[in-house]
This record gives sequence, C-alpha cells and structure tokens, in this order.
Amino acid sequence: MKRTLSLLIAAVASVSIAWSAETEKTTLKIEGMTCGGCVPAVNVQLKKTEGVVAYDVSFERGEAVVSYDPSKTTPAKIAESVTKTGYMASVRTQAAAANGSSNVAAAKAKADPATNAEPPERVTLFQVPLMCPAVKGLGCGGRARPFMAELEKQAEVGEAWLNHPGTVLAVVWKEPQGRAQAASTVGSLFEAKGLSVTPLQGPALNGALQDFAARTHWYRGQDVNRLSEQEAAAFRDRMAKRVEARTKLSTASAAALRADLEKFCVEMLLGRGSRDTRVLLELAAKYMDAAQLKVYEAALEEGFQALPGESPS
Repeated sequence: MKRTLSLLIAAVASVSIAWSAETEKTTLKIEGMTCGGCVPAVNVQLKKTEGVVAYDVSFERGEAVVSYDPSKTTPAKIAESVTKTGYMASVRTQAAAANGSSNVAAAKAKADPATNAEPPERVTLFQVPLMCPAVKGLGCGGRARPFMAELEKQAEVGEAWLNHPGTVLAVVWKEPQGRAQAASTVGSLFEAKGLSVTPLQGPALNGALQDFAARTHWYRGQDVNRLSEQEAAAFRDRMAKRVEARTKLSTASAAALRADLEKFCVEMLLGRGSRDTRVLLELAAKYMDAAQLKVYEAALEEGFQALPGESPS
C-alpha cells in the first residue's frame, strides 16, 4: 500500500512538473529598431526577463516571437520589460486594439465642434517619440526619416522640422490649420506605425516655440540624416573604446578600427549599406590577430547600446 501511494505521489508530481514546463508563445511588435545592431539589446533584455524561455527577434519584421512560462509572466509584462530598452514594445493584438481606440478617439474629436473652436495656427508643435534609444539626448534619424518625408508630401504641409533630441516636431502649414485638424493630419501618420503624438500646450508650447523660432539644432525633412551621422559617431566611439579597453591595439589598428566602424554605421543608419556586423570582422581581419578578433566579435555581439558603466550619450 505504501509503495502504491508513493508511486501515485510521484506520478502526480511528474504531471505537475510537466504542466509547469509547458510554454506559450506571443508575438511582440517592436518600434524603433533602426538596424540589426539594435537586436542584441532586445535579446539581452528578454534573456533576463523572468518567465521568458526562448525568443527570436527580427529587425526586418520589427517583432519578437517569444516563448514564455505562463505561470511566471504574461505577454504584457514581457512587452513592458522590452520597452525598458528604449524601443516601444506591444503585444500584437493589443497594439491593434490600441490603434482602434485612438482612431475612434480621433474621429470623435473631429466630429465634436468644441474641439474645432480653437483659432487656426500657422505652426503646430507636437511631442513625438523619435528619440534614439541607444544615444541619450539625440533624435533617431532612421526613425524620423520616413515621417519627415511623408509629412512634407501632405498637401497642407509647408515644412516639417524635428528638434535635436527627437522629442518635438514642428509642422509649418501652408494655410493656418485648426488644432483638431492639425492633430488629425499628423496623428494619422504616426498611428499607422503604432505611435502616438500629442500637440504641445501651455508653458511647454511657449518654450518650444521660442526654441523653434531660432532654428538652432532643428532639422527639416531629410536633414535628419545629420542625426544619423551623429548616431554613427556615438556608436563608433562606444564600440572602439570597448575594444581598446579589452585588448592592446597599435595606433594604426585603432585608427583603422574607428574608420571602419564609422563608415559601416553611417551607411547602415542611412539605409545604404549592410546591417550584418560580420562585415566588420572581415575588414578587421586585415589588421587584427586572432585573439583581438575574438575580443572584437564579443563587443559586436553586445550591440551598439550602452552597456552598464558606459556613457549613454
């Protein structure tokens, strides 16, 4: 009898273990990844997220397919964890629902005469999420470029400008626009990408208008490519310092490393070159030995995001 009871308990325990080991899958939509170099940061965050068992992050698809233990986490919690990297993550189904809600809200606002009572304005400023997630205080040229191009194609838009940190968008209208119509025109472009914008008001608007009037460190249209060049310089310095701190390079090798990194990063961020960092290893093989190449490869696998202890700017 005791033996039978023991076997029964063991069987129940094994079933319990098997049940807890079952996993489920969810697909996260990830906004803001501008190149393959952004993927490692998401990988690292997913790896340390409790309950995550496996993951496949794709820059090309802008998503992550994640296997997780439902007894330890939920898709929403996983998305929240990924968002800590600076990229915007949402569960695919939730993202669709959110967009639907925002579209309904926009429609109601447009239909409500009270929202159209404000006087037309020549310039409307919006708070926007176009920051570079890898470099603090810098706008992301790759993220901003399609929005800037699309905005200046709109019949009502004369000019579109982005500030240096990528947090404020200024739209100069050909003819003065009411606030509700302005918000609808700009908001629809961002909603299509799962992002939201908010027209500035009060003190924040006054300060931004003064800053915009000076046009210092503001970028119009495709001039946001200059932000990509600044991103590339930050990535170059970050990666070069990382390698130089771990292995001794000759002056010539250090200079060649920085030149290769800058050229690769500029072309990658402008969408003109490869996103495969193995290209950098092939180039470095000309001036690094096997041990140095291993250090370089490890640094590249860590991605272009700032590591703990590295400057975020």
